[in-house]
Amino acid sequence: MVIVDNEEWQVLETDLPQIDIEEGQSVFWIFIQEDGLYRFDNRTFQTTRVLDLSEVTVLPLHSGSDGEIYFRTFEYDSQVYKFSYPEGALEEVEIPETGWYGRTSILVDRKLNLWLSGFGWRDPSGEWHLLHPRATEILRFPENFSPYELPSPKIIYESSNGWLWFAKYEEFDNGTAWFNPETGEGCWFTTRSQEVVEDTEGRMWIATDGKLYSLDLYP
Repeated sequence: MVIVDNEEWQVLETDLPQIDIEEGQSVFWIFIQEDGLYRFDNRTFQTTRVLDLSEVTVLPLHSGSDGEIYFRTFEYDSQVYKFSYPEGALEEVEIPETGWYGRTSILVDRKLNLWLSGFGWRDPSGEWHLLHPRATEILRFPENFSPYELPSPKIIYESSNGWLWFAKYEEFDNGTAWFNPETGEGCWFTTRSQEVVEDTEGRMWIATDGKLYSLDLYP
C-alpha cells in the first residue's frame, strides 16, 4: 500500500483512463487522455484504436446502443459528441440554446435517453425534455451570476430500478439525490455529495458523515 499526502499530490479525473462497458460486459470502451478511444473485446482479447482524440480533453464517456459512444469536451464551452462504431462517424450533439446551460455531466440510461447534467434528457428520437420548464429559476444564484456557469447537479448513476442519482459539488447546497423519471418523484437525502454503489441484491449504499447507509430498492 502506498500512502500519499493529498496536499502535495493530486490525481485528476482527466489523468486516468475512462472505461465504459456494453454488450453484456463483453466489450470495453477505453478512453486515454491525449490519445484516443479504444475498443477491447474480452472474447477475442483484441484491442482496437477507433478514434484519435489526442488534442481534446474529454470527460464522461457513456455507451448507448449499437456502438454509440457519447462524451463531452472539458473546455469552457464544452460540447457533447456521439461516436458511432463501426462506421467511425463523429458528430456533435445539438443542444437547445434556451434553458440548457449546464453541461457538467452526461449519462445514457437504459431507455437510451441522453441525460445532460441535472437539466433533462434527449430521447432516442432526438427531442429534448427539460425537467422543469424554467429550470434556471428553481435554482438559487448569487447576484450577477452568469447562467453559463450554472451549478447544475452532476448525474452520476442509474440504478437497476430506473432511478437516476445526482450529486452537487458546490460551496453551498451540496448534496446527493435520487429522481424517478417515470413518476417525477425524488428525494434530496443528504447534504454531503457522495458517490453511490448498488450491490447484486438491489441495495444502494452510500458512505457519508462517517456512517454507511443502505436503501433497498425492492422492499
